[in-house]
Amino acid sequence: MSPEALARHIVATLRQSGHQAWLVGGCVRDLLLGAAPKDFDVSTDAPPHRLLELFPGAGCVGAHFGVALVRREGASVEVATFRSDRDYADGRRPTAVRFETDPRQDVLRRDFTINGLMLDPESGEVLTGWNWNAICPTRDFAPNWYPRPQVEFGSNILA
Repeated sequence: MSPEALARHIVATLRQSGHQAWLVGGCVRDLLLGAAPKDFDVSTDAPPHRLLELFPGAGCVGAHFGVALVRREGASVEVATFRSDRDYADGRRPTAVRFETDPRQDVLRRDFTINGLMLDPESGEVLTGWNWNAICPTRDFAPNWYPRPQVEFGSNILA
């Protein structure tokens, strides 16, 4: 099974079980650019215990942050529960997290790069916490107000 097939299976399983589920991260960038993603990540409102129920054999790789690793037939996909972060003691890791049901809360904790976008693999809808269509109505995803997006954001910018 390919990582993309597994990610689509995970999204479908979560949705059939009454949960929300979106693709997130670098796979969104690659798919929007028409490139083949190297890996896939899924974000959902399903709490960690529910992920373990729906995907027997999945392992917690970041239980404090609500992240499970689902493996099947040689493919693996990280699945993270929507969350909002609390204070950052070291500037990188939050001191506490709160699991959320609204995907926009999850998006708002992310930086303003491709990490702040979610993609519906069925409809192609792009979800963000900002009014992305007002910012980039033609899907020209490189912010023209940022002087050097490739340098500042690296591979997370769509340019």
